[in-house]
Amino acid sequence: MSFKFHAVAALAAVAALAAPAHALTLATNTLQADAKLTFDATAVSNAKAANVSFGEFANSTRLADVDGTLANGKVIKVPVYNFPITKADVSVSGSLKITPNYGLSDRSGLRLISDGGDVMLANFKVDYNTKIMSADLFDLFNKVQIAKQMPLYSFVQTQADVISLKGLVLNMTNQIGTLKFTPEAVEKLSAGLGLD
Repeated sequence: MSFKFHAVAALAAVAALAAPAHALTLATNTLQADAKLTFDATAVSNAKAANVSFGEFANSTRLADVDGTLANGKVIKVPVYNFPITKADVSVSGSLKITPNYGLSDRSGLRLISDGGDVMLANFKVDYNTKIMSADLFDLFNKVQIAKQMPLYSFVQTQADVISLKGLVLNMTNQIGTLKFTPEAVEKLSAGLGLD
């Protein structure tokens, strides 16, 4: 999963000069700010075996599929989804070092459908301090919310942050990977999809 955003950062510069380290929350819904989720080929293969399909919901969009490689070397097409980032929180030090704290994609969802259920993951939050991605979980068949900001995945950062401050524009790109379901997510998603 990769994240990119460009933000006007005049406030970041002022905040950095005023304090040794300062947290700054940027509302990015009117800026170019996107999170892109690319599925792993093994995850897609396992989902197909369980008869689970995916779809975009609300503000998310499906992008062009890309090639993914299974462990045996076979190449298959994997889906890619875009989630607009609505908020980003960063820390700015006195030396203008910028460190991401979290990113939020409100009103973006990923729908999972199986023979036994229909659920949606929405309102994704990536916390760089805890290395946890969380999301709300909804049962669309029964029209109920199963969990709010449920820890969904643990992750590792697969590429170092690329952060630059050019004039009054903050550019930040980072990438996370090795997303693994938390035990709570496995339990609740399995129940919502009617899977063993």
